Formats: sequence, C-alpha cells, structure tokens
Amino acid sequence: MRCRSCSVLALAAFVAACQPEPPHMSAEANIEADRQAILDLERGLFAAEAAGDLDAWMNFIDDDPVWLPPNKPAMTDRRAIREWAAPYFELYDLSEETTGQEIRVAGDWGYIMANWTFTVTPKEGGKTITDDGKSIWIVRRQQDGTWRPSRAIWNSDIPPATSP
Repeated sequence: MRCRSCSVLALAAFVAACQPEPPHMSAEANIEADRQAILDLERGLFAAEAAGDLDAWMNFIDDDPVWLPPNKPAMTDRRAIREWAAPYFELYDLSEETTGQEIRVAGDWGYIMANWTFTVTPKEGGKTITDDGKSIWIVRRQQDGTWRPSRAIWNSDIPPATSP
C-alpha cells in the first residue's frame, strides 16, 4: 500500500511539472516580449535614419500605413511616405531619439507614445536644426511576428511662426 501511495504521489508530481505555465504568466511574458520588439522597431528606424538608408527605413513601415504629419495632408500609402521622406535622406544627416516612451499592446495592435528630438544637419554644410516634439505610433504585428508602424501622428513643441 505504501509503495502504491508513493507511486501515485510521484505520478501526480510528474504530471504537475509537465503542465504549461498559467495563462496569466505566459501573457505577461508575451506582452513584455512585444514591448521589447516595439522598442527594437523604434531603434531600427532610428539606425536606418542615422545610416542615411531610406530603403532600410522603408522596410520598417507597414504595408497599409496612414501617417498624419504636422501641417501636411495625410499620407495613406508607402509611396507617399517614401516621397515625403526622400529629401530628408538625400539632403541631411539625420539623428532621432526618444524619451518617456509609453508602450501598450493589445493582441496584434499596440502603440508607442514618446517625446522625441530630431536633428537634421545639411550634408552640404550649414546650420544643424533640432526639433523637439511628441508622437504616437499605432503599431501592428506582421505575419512574421515583427512590428511596424501602421498609423502615426506627431507634432513639434516649437511654436509656429506667427504673422503680423
């Protein structure tokens, strides 16, 4: 009888050890992994800017984007975003960094909200221009598991020039 009890306890311990993690623990781990992947997306975009590589930068953009830049019409496809970005990559050395990121994930969608500093230095020489502002990117998980900005809106903290 004693050996049978030991066998039952050993079997119960083995079965318990083979069970998957409770769902809430796995979900938390997945959310943290998604948050890290979204930060990696941001770092990748900034690295492509710093390298002056428009093609690499465009590889980070969702296939169905809507971007809402300040003082410009909405850009609703990759072609429009590329046309808008090309002069920056052609004429300037670019540098961007963010602080105060808030990242949330809900399934295959998420967002990153941040304060940013964007610096452009003319390649032909001239004065460096620095702009500070804030943004929200709505990001979408791709079929390969990576994240890309699908919707974006940003604005500058520098007040617009006023006319007399």
